[in-house]
Amino acid sequence: MRYDEVVLVDSGVVTRDGLSARDIDALDAAKLYYSGLSQDEVAQRMHLARSTISKLLSHARKRGFVRFTVNDPREDDAFLCARLSERFNLLDVRLVSPPSSAPEDMREALGRVGAQVLSEQIRDGDAIGICLSRTTEAVSRHMPRIPRKGVAIIQLTCCIGACVRTIDETMVMERIAASCGGQAVYFQLPAFLSAQQREDPGVKARLRATRTQRASTRVVLYTVGDARSNLAYLAGFRLEDADMTRLLTTSVGDICTHFITAQGRVCLPDLNNRATGISLPELREKEQKILVAGGPDKLQAIYAALANGYVSRLVTDVGTARALTMMA
Repeated sequence: MRYDEVVLVDSGVVTRDGLSARDIDALDAAKLYYSGLSQDEVAQRMHLARSTISKLLSHARKRGFVRFTVNDPREDDAFLCARLSERFNLLDVRLVSPPSSAPEDMREALGRVGAQVLSEQIRDGDAIGICLSRTTEAVSRHMPRIPRKGVAIIQLTCCIGACVRTIDETMVMERIAASCGGQAVYFQLPAFLSAQQREDPGVKARLRATRTQRASTRVVLYTVGDARSNLAYLAGFRLEDADMTRLLTTSVGDICTHFITAQGRVCLPDLNNRATGISLPELREKEQKILVAGGPDKLQAIYAALANGYVSRLVTDVGTARALTMMA
């Protein structure tokens, strides 16, 4: 890899204040190495041991002094994006091509591009709705710094399924808010309420406040859940056997905690009425609806969201995009 194929972020271009001696050595080593020299040659130039150069290059990467860009032509398939945009009346389609089929690689790739799409939509004074998931957690880690004023980042749902155990909801919200100088507004209800909880005066007050907050959102970022992992979460809600069987046989996944069929219809109206997050009719009416999702396990749920008007901007992987055109 040549030096001109790598961006070196030299924090000392204007001033070296804030850079340690190790930072400066790491920058110098990175510039020499990515100019085409071997680590041995860099060591000779800098009069340091080769092992030290290796550590300095690692330090440069960790400090963000070096950024790598891989341009994958599969992610620039204009014809594929145009087909999806036309079929589902989308404003934007972005494609990713993960390095493997592993779920964590899929989420990382989706998060990187999802963060770009979200950051492009945030305006001064905006209210941005976030539905929490492992995918939106990945988005939060890739959010660039964008100077905005008066932005509110509003949590629209809490986690269900595997993300309950694996992500810190507060951290996700704080990262996105910090990226645009905004304020995080947290969701203070469980994903579903029992009949008894719905009659509690305190819960009713929080429900009203939550509805008011989400009504103010212009942009919503969300993913879809696959049926298998998120249905396991419902085991603790003591559903009737017949209801659980119906979910297992008819649900293709969930949109913002609403379990749907392949046609996008609600599977269980009673369970749906117990959900506390943004409703499907509310989601459909939002100006910008950003769906970040991919993989074969989520294909049917993604299609249902697209076919029923719950998406205006889509971030997905190339394989899923091609499969969607075959379904359309």
